[in-house]
Amino acid sequence: MKMLVVDLLRLGDLLMHRPLYQAMKREHPDVELHILINSDAKVAEPILKQWFSEIHIFDRKQYQNACLDRSASLLSAV
Repeated sequence: MKMLVVDLLRLGDLLMHRPLYQAMKREHPDVELHILINSDAKVAEPILKQWFSEIHIFDRKQYQNACLDRSASLLSAV
């Protein structure tokens, strides 16, 4: 089974959630954990690799800019 954690907050918030990640890994050792993080928090990737099989990066700024641009498709930012 796979589980996706969505944590699009800032770097400090992401790091404060470490006890949660540790508990998830401990309680569900057979689950393949993935995490979706904001591109600003990409520097935490080496730390997160100890709990997550896959780290997915979301560029929030690019998406917000696409939301402001009426001529752009929102899906083009994803």
